[in-house]
Parts: sequence; structure tokens; C-alpha cells
Amino acid sequence: MPKNPSLFAIAAILTATLFCTDMQAQSDGVYVHGGLSLSTVRNDAGNVNFNKINLLGGVGTLSFEDDHLYFGGELNIVQKGVRSVGVTANQFDQTRADLYYAQIAGFAGYKFDDHWSIFLGPALGYAIFVNEANVFTPNNQPTEFRDIELSAMAGIRYQFSERLGVMLRFEHSVLPVIKVPSEISNVRGARAYHALAGVSLFYSFN
Repeated sequence: MPKNPSLFAIAAILTATLFCTDMQAQSDGVYVHGGLSLSTVRNDAGNVNFNKINLLGGVGTLSFEDDHLYFGGELNIVQKGVRSVGVTANQFDQTRADLYYAQIAGFAGYKFDDHWSIFLGPALGYAIFVNEANVFTPNNQPTEFRDIELSAMAGIRYQFSERLGVMLRFEHSVLPVIKVPSEISNVRGARAYHALAGVSLFYSFN
């Protein structure tokens, strides 16, 4: 379900305008990017099992301190969630949780040469749309996802040319993304986290 869509739209437009203006004034490079990702929701006792395909995209900036070290920031729309398949009481179930986050990310990077670089930093997201549905039966107990998501982000950039390149990124939330009763919040396996691996093409304007 949408979360205060009109207020968020106004805030997003203002934030994006200020963000882009500031990027143009202070950055060494402004870029747009878009691509696909795989995600899942996992607990801290389980393995990562990417099972949902998503979209991601946004606008970013890079500011170089020297020939190697740079800092960057992004304003993104990131789709995440999980798809689960199973059998309950002889009934085949397929549940899909679809979440869209407005995300602000900041990172530091290191450039090895004219093509390869790596980056690492935090990403803060706010859930602007959440939908969870069972394909075959009514979903009477929807998952209560948290509005705010704080993630650690790391990735690799490859520059094909002066303007065109590709990014491989990984994100993992550092705070639980699902609300659980306080009496079991510290139990191992009760806390659930988003994990995401994505690839996107980017185009630089500067």
C-alpha cells in the first residue's frame, strides 16, 4: 500500500531538485543509472537465496579527491522484496512481497585505472509502496514491514568509455526489515533482513 504518496511526492521532487542542483554545482560527474536486481528477505540463521527480480534506478554524482579516491551520492528508487513458494495444508502457496524504496546512498570509492573502481557506503531507504499477495489464496496475515531501511552497500564500477559504464552492487540491510514482537526480537532467526544483488548501466553527463 502507498505511504502518504502526495506528501512524499512533494518531498521527493524538492529533494531531487536540490540534490541535482547541488550535484551540478559541486561534483566532477553527474550520472543516471538503471538496471535489474535479485533480492530476498532472510533471517540471520539462513542462507541467502535470491528469488525475486526487481528494477532499480536513479541519479548520482561523483567527486574526485585525486586520481584514485572519490566520493559519491545517489538518489534512487529501488525495488526489493521476496518470493516464496511452498505447500501449506495441502494447498500450494506462492507469496510475493513487493517493496519500493526511495533511497539516498553515499559512498567512498577507489579508482584503479581508467576502467575499474570499487565503492562502499551506507544507503537509507523509505518504503513508499508495499504490496504482499498470495497468488492462489487470500493473504490474511500480511507481513508488517518497517518503513525505514538502513543498508550497507558495496560494488564495482566498470567504465566502457568516458560516459558509459556498468555497476555491480550488493546491499544488505543492517537493521531488521520486518516488525516482530519485542519478546522475541532478540531470538536468533526472528530478525529478517533484505539482501540484494544488482547490475545497472550508467551514463555520465560531465
